[in-house]
Amino acid sequence: MKYIILSLLTILLCTQKTLAQDLITDRPDQTESATTVPKHYLQWEVGTQYEEANGIGEWALLSNLFRYGVSHKLELRLITELINAPIDRTQIHGVSDLGVSDLQVGVKYQFIKRPNLEVAYLGHLVLPSGSAHLTTYDIGTVNRINIAHGIGENFSSSYNFGYELYEGGSNGNFIYTWSIGASLTEKLGYYIELYGGWEEFENWTSNISTGFAYLLKENLQLDFSIGSGITQRFNYYNFGMSWRIPH
Repeated sequence: MKYIILSLLTILLCTQKTLAQDLITDRPDQTESATTVPKHYLQWEVGTQYEEANGIGEWALLSNLFRYGVSHKLELRLITELINAPIDRTQIHGVSDLGVSDLQVGVKYQFIKRPNLEVAYLGHLVLPSGSAHLTTYDIGTVNRINIAHGIGENFSSSYNFGYELYEGGSNGNFIYTWSIGASLTEKLGYYIELYGGWEEFENWTSNISTGFAYLLKENLQLDFSIGSGITQRFNYYNFGMSWRIPH
């Protein structure tokens, strides 16, 4: 798969077209955008994903992100997920069950918006409300600084640096992402990304992902992405949609 990604990157670097940027989403990459939803608009970003780590598969049947623009700089956020996952994650061929993950509520605040630079803070509160085999049983927080800037007219680079922490005496996890995006046509965009973290400040993980987004309408986008582990056995496949609901 890495050779495929390198081939796609070569195509990307030879592309000289511009993608309409009216609909900015937090899909399909792992990098959260530095842009907030416009004031009084509701944006629904939904996807389905199958992932496998160390031989154990998990299917997120429905992953929902709801974003609502409170002002030109502030949005409210809600994340819900319906997942089919193993009850015992130590068993490769163990029994799986359908359930919901812990609810996440949060905000994104954009505090820098310039023609070629955007910076935002994203914070989520994770509530231990999920099914027995999916919940952490602890309250958690996710915090990120999101940075994005243009590279000429056709390319953009985005970064996330963050920290997530759960009750129960853990040291927390450092999070990083780096995504390069560009346009293949006026409606078709492409990205390649590195992401991972420092789990419990003991184990460093790195992954790579790539994908496409197609602007079906000015307020409706479809996407597809795939990812693979660099430092561990991991891969995923994801399909999704983003819809900015008219008001």
